[in-house]
Amino acid sequence: MQSGDKVSWTKVSQRGRSLSMTLQEGTLETIMGDIACVRLKNGSQERVAVKLLRVEGQQSQIGEFVEALRKAHRN
Repeated sequence: MQSGDKVSWTKVSQRGRSLSMTLQEGTLETIMGDIACVRLKNGSQERVAVKLLRVEGQQSQIGEFVEALRKAHRN
């Protein structure tokens, strides 16, 4: 993973007993230890834990979650 890479991550938020999972996308600007600075499509910047980032083309955490549900349902 390096500066300029298109990255995505799953942002999870909780309100009461409900969970919300949103796929976020942006361009990696810098990595400072275990935190990355990502420029979002709207031009703003967000700091994200490097371990949460996926490079473009990798399956997202949401995709992995859905696939795990499908496999569990088949059995």
